[in-house]
Amino acid sequence: MYRQDGGRNLPRLLLRIVGLQLLLALLVLAAASCKTTPSMGADGVANVDPIPAGSVEAQFPRLFSSAVEKKTINVVFRPRDNMVYLEFKYQTVTYRQYWNLANRARFREALEKYKAEYEGRTLVDRPNRTRRSYGVLKGMTQWGYPVNLSILVLALNSQGHPNYELGYVFKQDSSRRESPYFTVFQRECKDELMTTDSLDINSLNIFTYYTRSQAEELVKLFDQDYLLSLITQTVIKEASPDSDEY
Repeated sequence: MYRQDGGRNLPRLLLRIVGLQLLLALLVLAAASCKTTPSMGADGVANVDPIPAGSVEAQFPRLFSSAVEKKTINVVFRPRDNMVYLEFKYQTVTYRQYWNLANRARFREALEKYKAEYEGRTLVDRPNRTRRSYGVLKGMTQWGYPVNLSILVLALNSQGHPNYELGYVFKQDSSRRESPYFTVFQRECKDELMTTDSLDINSLNIFTYYTRSQAEELVKLFDQDYLLSLITQTVIKEASPDSDEY
C-alpha cells in the first residue's frame, strides 16, 4: 500500500515543497528590495518618473586582454531623489552606477584637474597611484541580469555602496598606443540585498575609461540646469493636448 500510494503522491509532494520554497525565497528577496532603495540622493526636485538624459561612450576592460573596448552608457535622471545613474553592461551583467549632486560636481572638478595636467604634460604612468589621484567618493550601485532591470522595477536586484576612485590610467587604445584615460574605478562592494549570514556576494571591480571628449560629454549630461530642463520638457509634453483634438 505504501509503495503504491506513496509512489504516486511523492512527486506531487516534492513539487509542492519546492514550489513553496521558491515562493518564500521570492517573497524574502522582494521584501529586501523594497526596504533597500536608493537613498544617497539629495532632496527630490520633482515628483516625476525617471527620465532618459542621453548616452555617452566609454571604454571598459576587454575580457582576457590588457586592451579596452568601447561601449555605450545610458544616462537616466531620477527627479524624485535628484540622482543620475549610468547603466551599462559589464561581463554579461547590467550595472547601474549612481551619482548624486555632490558627486557629479566632484566628477566635473576632477576632470578639470585632469585636463590641466594633460595639457601641461605632467601625467605619469603609475596606475596604482594615479587611479585615485583626484579623490575617492562614496557611491551606490545596483546590478543584475537584464530580466531584472528596468527604469521603474528593480525587484530582486543586487545593491551596494562602493567607493568611486577618480583618476587616470594609461591604457592601449585601438591603435595599440598607450594613452591616458580619465577613469572611474568602482571598487567591489558587498551585496546588501542578496547576502546572507552564510554567504557573501560582492560586485566586481570595474574600470570605466573616458577620453577627454567622452568625459566632457558626460559632464554636460550631469549638469543640473540641463537635468531640470528635462523635467520641464516632460511636464509640457504630458500636459499638451493631442494634435487630433479640435
